Order: sequence, then structure tokens, then C-alpha cells
Amino acid sequence: MELIVVTPPDYFEGEAALINRFFEEGLHLLHIRKPVDDPEKFRKLMQGIAEQHYPRIAIHQHHEFAEEFSLKRLHFTEQQRKARAAGDFAGLTADGFHLSSSVHDPHTIQELTEFDYVFFGPVFNSISKKGYESALGDEFTLAPHVLKVFAIGGVRANRLAQLKQMNFDGAAVLGSLWHQTVSPLTELKNIMKAINKIQ
Repeated sequence: MELIVVTPPDYFEGEAALINRFFEEGLHLLHIRKPVDDPEKFRKLMQGIAEQHYPRIAIHQHHEFAEEFSLKRLHFTEQQRKARAAGDFAGLTADGFHLSSSVHDPHTIQELTEFDYVFFGPVFNSISKKGYESALGDEFTLAPHVLKVFAIGGVRANRLAQLKQMNFDGAAVLGSLWHQTVSPLTELKNIMKAINKIQ
């Protein structure tokens, strides 16, 4: 089972240094999600992250910075994906980009042939978005699939084994990392230990 960390929506002091520590601890992939349109804050954040980590960073917004920072991973929301022509994504993959997206209907997963992986959720009730609840039952199992599917929404360390049984390839964590009494780095280590136990 693979792990993706998604940043909180707001920028904060020391964020770049913390992201560097995440990668030093062995995090494979990080998604920078900053819905507020603030290009200079985004640039400053990227400048604070060590360049050797750039290949393992996907960006949700500010795709225009991909060339400046040699970023090759772009994420598209479901709304963004539906608003663009399929040929746009084929062009991006031809240019060497790795693409990901978000889906809320498992039946659409097989259609996204230009994408490397997708987020599907909320699998459990969201931690970071109050009232954003899962419509899936405890018996839900993801159908066999080629595209990698990462569970998102309410993912905690003690639910990773359940996600594996549900046929997910990995988990994307947000609220469980940033909305805990322990530090994000400590919680990341707890989650990574839990993943190693179920491999």
C-alpha cells in the first residue's frame, strides 16, 4: 500500500522545512493543494523545498509554475478534468507529465486512461471537511482496476488494513496528519509504520 500526503489548504510558517523532513523520512509522494490563488506564496513555498524532492511533488493549482520548478506531476479536480478536452491530457502525457485526478464515482475510474492514478472518496467521513461524509458502506470493495486508486477522506493509521481489504492501492492523507494533537511529522511516522505492517 502506497501513501500520499496532501498539504493543508493554507500556507503556514515552516511548511517548506516540514515538507523536506517528510521526504527525508521516506515519503514517496506529496500533493501541494493550495486553493487560494496566491502565486507568490506558492513560489516561496517551492523555493523552500529542496530541489531533489521536486520529482515527488504533484501540484493541484498553479500549473503554470511546472516549468519554472521542473515539476512533472499535475493533479486535476473532477471539475477541472470534465471541463477540459481529453486531447489536452494526451498532450500533457506526451510532454512527460504524470497526471492524477479526483473521482467520486468508482464507475468512471476505468475511463481515465491518460491518468496515472486517482483519488477516490470520501471513503470515510472527512476529518478536515466537516459534514463531508462517506456514502460507502463497511462492505464496500473497489472493483478490479488497472489505474491506481488512492482512498481519501477520513484516512487514519488504524484504517489502512481495512483500505487494503477494500482493494485500494494506497491512501491519501490530509486531515489525519494536520488535525491531530501530535505533530504532523510524528503522525506521518505512525502512518508509515502502519503501512509497513500490512505490506
